[in-house]
Amino acid sequence: MRQILFFALKDDLALILDAVEKNGALQYVPMGQFTDGTPEVLARGRDIESLGVATANSSTASESFLVAEPKMPIRPRVISPAPV
Repeated sequence: MRQILFFALKDDLALILDAVEKNGALQYVPMGQFTDGTPEVLARGRDIESLGVATANSSTASESFLVAEPKMPIRPRVISPAPV
């Protein structure tokens, strides 16, 4: 997957996301592994608490979101814990 890494603060990103969301609603789904069920889906990008903040020391380990139209069903994959 191709990436474009950039630096922006929360206020900068919120303005861009607001402009994009004026063209139609979106859903923001946290990506990763979750032990407590399905993560909360957000309807506005500016509601992402960590928006504009690196949540880890590398981009690959930082919090990331899948952005899709609200009508797009998101089906999380359940991964069973490894046997001990």
